[in-house]
Order: sequence, then structure tokens, then C-alpha cells
Amino acid sequence: NFNQFKYCSESILKVHDLILMTEENKFSNKELTFKKSIELQNIEFSYSNKDSIFKGLNLIIPNNSKFGIIGETGSGKSTLVDLIIGLTKPTNGSILVDKNDITNNKNWTKNISYVPQRIFLFNSSLRHNVCFVEDDKKIDENKFNEVIKFCKLEELIYKTDKREFYQVGENGKNVSGGQRQKIGIARALYKNSEVIILDESTNALDEINEKNMIENILKLKNKTVILVTHNLNNLKSFDQIFKIQDKTLKKFDL
Repeated sequence: NFNQFKYCSESILKVHDLILMTEENKFSNKELTFKKSIELQNIEFSYSNKDSIFKGLNLIIPNNSKFGIIGETGSGKSTLVDLIIGLTKPTNGSILVDKNDITNNKNWTKNISYVPQRIFLFNSSLRHNVCFVEDDKKIDENKFNEVIKFCKLEELIYKTDKREFYQVGENGKNVSGGQRQKIGIARALYKNSEVIILDESTNALDEINEKNMIENILKLKNKTVILVTHNLNNLKSFDQIFKIQDKTLKKFDL
């Protein structure tokens, strides 16, 4: 129970802060376009006045680049992703998209498809979990079929006569860990965002499927791909690789 409280405490504090904020300055409605780069400038970050996770962290992610992040367990890989997405604010420093600050801008997340290691699935069909809508009339059938084929989820489609209406069960109890991650990636591709962030989101796949999945994602056109991984073999075709070390980022060569 203590671990559960500890895990949830940061989220509770964030919600509390949002409640206290006045309505007029809660979020910006400014449209953000991503044409050039995401830039992290002199970022410092710590949780609840604890020791800093990052100090003086600088990073530029060019548009349409393929970007890898590695680091030891607990080094702050997922925290860095949260900062890039805008879910977490830096203690100091700025996060800019084409020179525009993303702090409190709710429109930035529209440009991102994020796939975490642990995929959330609700108790509904494969179809609705991928498309994330309950109204079938709003589903793009061609796009749905494309992502199912891309992620090799036909095995679930043809598992029963229910096909794409196969029920994955509460929190995905009727699918394997690898299938759950494939559904998460299919969901991200269906959203068709400019930025795809994969946070250890292929580690439940076997070696061949993981390799093929990442290779296929890298072939996607007009996409910025950020991959957080511990497996260096996954990063062979990436444009840049950085390692989180000594509370900052250092360029890493394979």
C-alpha cells in the first residue's frame, strides 16, 4: 500500500495544483505547429524538493528525425519523455517547439502519439481499443485496417468469429503482453500524430518481432520518432542517440 501511495502521490499533487489555478491562466489555446525542432534549454527538474533528476540538460530534436534515448534504470528516461510531452513542467529552463514555449499549452499534445511500456486497455473490443472511440461511424476503416496489418494483429482479428470485435478484457486480460504492446502501437499509429514516442514499448515482443516493428516505424514518412530503450540493438538505424548520465544528456555512439 505504501508503494501504491508513493506511486500516485505526484499525480495527486499535479491535480491539486490544477484545481488551485485560476480558469483564465490554466491553459493556452495557442496553436502549435512543429516544423523545425523541439528544444530543451538548460532544464532542471526535481520531484517535490528532492534531489535534482536533471541539471543543465540541453537537447534539440529536429523535425522528422529518429532519436534514441538510453540510460540506467531510475536515471530519468520516462521523466524526460514527460517533459517533452508537456505532462511535467521543468523546475527551471524552457521547452520550446519552433521557438514557442509549450508550458501550459494544451494543443501541443495533439501532435504526439505516446506509447508507454504498460499499455492501458479498457474492457471493450480490439477495434475500440485501437481507435479509442465507441461510435463505429467515426472510425476510419481504411486506416484501421492499415494499422492492424502494420502491427501484425491479424492473429487477434482471426482468433474468433468476432474478428475485430474480439473483447480484450479488463486491462487486456485476454491478450498477451506482446499483443497488448502491439495494440498500443496500433493506437498511436491510428492517431497519426507528427511525433511518435515509444517508451520501452516493444520490450514484451520477441526479438524478431521487436526488430521488425522498429524497422517499420522508422520507415514511416514525415514522422519524428523518439525511442526510449535499454536495448542498443534497437538503435542501429537512428539519427542520434543520447544517454542520460550525471543528470544530463551525453551523445552516445554505437
